[in-house]
Amino acid sequence: MVKVALVLTTILIAIPAYADHTPPSQLILKVKGLSGKDVAVGQKYATCVRTPWLPTEEQWALKAKACEPSGPIASSGLKAAMEWVDHIAHEFPGAEIDLRIRRR
Repeated sequence: MVKVALVLTTILIAIPAYADHTPPSQLILKVKGLSGKDVAVGQKYATCVRTPWLPTEEQWALKAKACEPSGPIASSGLKAAMEWVDHIAHEFPGAEIDLRIRRR
């Protein structure tokens, strides 16, 4: 009975550690059919948004505007990659996460 109580106590103490919203150190998005140019544009956007850390809600508008690509975004894959970066930035504001865009 003592062993069971000890195990349950250990489990209950450990549960809050899993509930933590700890950001990953690196996230990689692999987009099927993304051109080399779009990978470069997407990676430039991701690097800009995350440097030196992901923006907080208050910093988001200025950061997003400063990081916008200069040309039009015609590729749906590039648009999806940039939306992913935006989502991660909103999910983990202020975090230091290495974001990578890759071609699958």
